[in-house]
Amino acid sequence: MSAFGESSPSGLVALASGASGSISAGEIASTQVATVRPRQSLRRAAQIMSEHEITHLLVTDTRSDRPIGVISTLDIAARVAQHT
Repeated sequence: MSAFGESSPSGLVALASGASGSISAGEIASTQVATVRPRQSLRRAAQIMSEHEITHLLVTDTRSDRPIGVISTLDIAARVAQHT
């Protein structure tokens, strides 16, 4: 574990630079992506994450279905913490 911890960006860079340095992001990218619409509630987003056992959701435009952002469990936790 790095001084910053394995889950920190610095720790991840150190890990990725090691044995897995030759693996591309595309090789490990998820192809089954769960999505949420911009106006759906944070509760619904959290339910989708729980149902699929994932930590991130792609936010897609209602009309075009194009990605417009990403929401994570940390994003939800931060928003809830601000309002409690």
